[in-house]
Amino acid sequence: MIARALMLSVFAFFTGCAGSPFASNPNSLPEIALIEDDTRIDRSVRVRPGTYEVTDVAGDGVFQIVADDVVLDLSGVILVGSSPAADPDSYRGIGVRANGVSGVTIRHGSIRGFRVGIEVIGGRGHTILGSDLSENFRQRLRSTPDTENAEDWLWPHENDDDQWATRYGAALHLKEVAESRVESVRVRRGQNGIILSRCRGVEVHRNDCSFLSGWGLAMWRTVDCAVTENRFDWCVRGYSHGVYARGQDSAGILVFEQCSRNLFRGNSVTHGGDGFFLYCGNETLRETGLGGSNENSLIGNDFSHAVMHGIEATFSGGNRFEANTLHGCTNGIWAGYSYDTWIGGNDIRSSVLAGVAIEHGQGNTILGNWFAENPIGISLWWDEDPDLVASAFGKRHSSESTGNRIFKNRFEGDRFEGDQVAISLRDALATEISPLDDYHLGSPPHFCRNLRRSGKGEVLLISSADETALAKVLPRDPPRRGAAFLPEDAPRGRSRIFIDEWGPYDFEGVRAWPTVIEGVAAARIHILGPDLPYRIDAISGAVEVEPRTGILPATVRVSPRAGGAGVIPFTFVALTDDGEIMVRGSLLALPWTVEYRVWEPIGPGEPPRDWSVVRTSAPIHVERRNDLDLQFGAGAPAKGMPADHFATVATSSFSVPEGRYRVRIVSDDGVRVTLDGETIHEDWTWHAPREASIEITLASGEHQLEVEHFEIDGYAVLRVVLIPLDPDPS
Repeated sequence: MIARALMLSVFAFFTGCAGSPFASNPNSLPEIALIEDDTRIDRSVRVRPGTYEVTDVAGDGVFQIVADDVVLDLSGVILVGSSPAADPDSYRGIGVRANGVSGVTIRHGSIRGFRVGIEVIGGRGHTILGSDLSENFRQRLRSTPDTENAEDWLWPHENDDDQWATRYGAALHLKEVAESRVESVRVRRGQNGIILSRCRGVEVHRNDCSFLSGWGLAMWRTVDCAVTENRFDWCVRGYSHGVYARGQDSAGILVFEQCSRNLFRGNSVTHGGDGFFLYCGNETLRETGLGGSNENSLIGNDFSHAVMHGIEATFSGGNRFEANTLHGCTNGIWAGYSYDTWIGGNDIRSSVLAGVAIEHGQGNTILGNWFAENPIGISLWWDEDPDLVASAFGKRHSSESTGNRIFKNRFEGDRFEGDQVAISLRDALATEISPLDDYHLGSPPHFCRNLRRSGKGEVLLISSADETALAKVLPRDPPRRGAAFLPEDAPRGRSRIFIDEWGPYDFEGVRAWPTVIEGVAAARIHILGPDLPYRIDAISGAVEVEPRTGILPATVRVSPRAGGAGVIPFTFVALTDDGEIMVRGSLLALPWTVEYRVWEPIGPGEPPRDWSVVRTSAPIHVERRNDLDLQFGAGAPAKGMPADHFATVATSSFSVPEGRYRVRIVSDDGVRVTLDGETIHEDWTWHAPREASIEITLASGEHQLEVEHFEIDGYAVLRVVLIPLDPDPS
């Protein structure tokens, strides 16, 4: 410590004034060699290039910048805070920290193995430039390709006490910082990229924070910032293609709690949980009813292929969404309870549900957008929502869907049939629709007559035109692609989202997830690699693995051979040019009879009043299957049944070898599991997807399992598997 203090006092002689050669020529900064934790930096310095493994014991920074107008140059430096053998969810400490100073510049270098790579608190005029902050903290994910785990959901609603950084980590954390700049920072294989908390006037420019398991950029109580030409692609969790699509509140850009007057322009924010997730904050919704995340501008961004919404913006007003690209999202734009929002010139196509969906919105303008191949182009509606009406926001704002305007949009697609419509209105008051809207739905173009009228108020056509005039409206070009957008030959589409136990696959390296399969009747396994051919070989056990060949990344399915039942151990190898991957485990196929019934709701969140009445009623649908893996999502369990207020009763009689087993249960909502007449698990409540695990010992011979389940509303799942715990049950 004495030696370092003496060394820095010598540097003070050369760098103590603004006119020194070190201030005017940063490449001439005096050099130090980092030798221990808590290195205080009170003058501009350059750290000698090399790799330094230093643990931040006290959590206050390996480097601590304690003076104004300091340059810390880390060119050629790799700072490592944890053992390479440590799991990323065990990382602790901060690499570089500046607290209460101004004019700090931190540039270049690689900082990894910390909970927070760089943290700057307070001050103004900071610059963070060219740092690689990859491979910092991230949580281990419990969801698999077959089953979502509710424990993976993020909770962005609290951050006044720095919960985002302390719970979830950050590559870069700026708090209470003004008039500063973050440029050319790179983040990979982490959870969160850049967090701005209570900041003002920060420029975030040309950074690349992609392939993260949480948020690329997260903003809390932050205003007047410019976010331009960045990449926040593949910031996602809670997704398995064709199985579940939840997002779990991950997002390329997260804007929460009183974030206003920010500009987002020319960013690539594809393949996120949400692309852009804006929320007024609980202060507005639950406490005051005032404020919100208002007057933000999103211009010329690509928010395509979001697991949930390309843009979600709720309980806020005066926001502007212009010339953005939103392809292949669940909804292109979801703007519940929004008001005075401008949605103009966007390219919205191939949505799962709707191009623009707004419940309880007022005074919003939807102008000059390009809609293609969406089941519904624009959907506006009102419905009963007593909880939100009773909230602080609901007491200060109308909950009607009213006063919205739809002008000069273009709708096109190969065909619009059945429930497919250009514009859907349900109890939307005083909606203005220009008949000059360009409904090009086929060839030759024709006016879309399947327009749902409001149940409570008339649709106001502000002028008149016939079909001939409509056909002459010239098409508008979709928005131009920005400089930061993905290259044309880059992987695209939600089928190119693969998530393992640490986050989204970045198309580098070869691996499998999961590598051990337990207790399911069939399993999906991601074989991950960068555009390489693969071949499945050396299969042992009575299983089928398909497809046996293909191009990585890929998903293969392991299932019992015809007639296979009980415990089925297996192994196989995936061969690639980069080596081989071993996958092993055991399937367990049990014969299930599943009956579905319906029940009458009592009140919000209430279970059935009398389960015996439900249980003895006639089933609506019965099916037989070799697993109990029911991913209902937001849909109905069977054709002709409702998506809410249904009941499931599943029974199985089976024989397995004597031994120890684990019963793993995932449910949403209530569930009760009975084994041989004894209840081994009960959670008879309204709840989000929740997992339970019970260890049991089974004797040889026949056993009976019964599972009772009810669904109240929203998302639904029921999964029960039996996992052998002994090495080789036989």
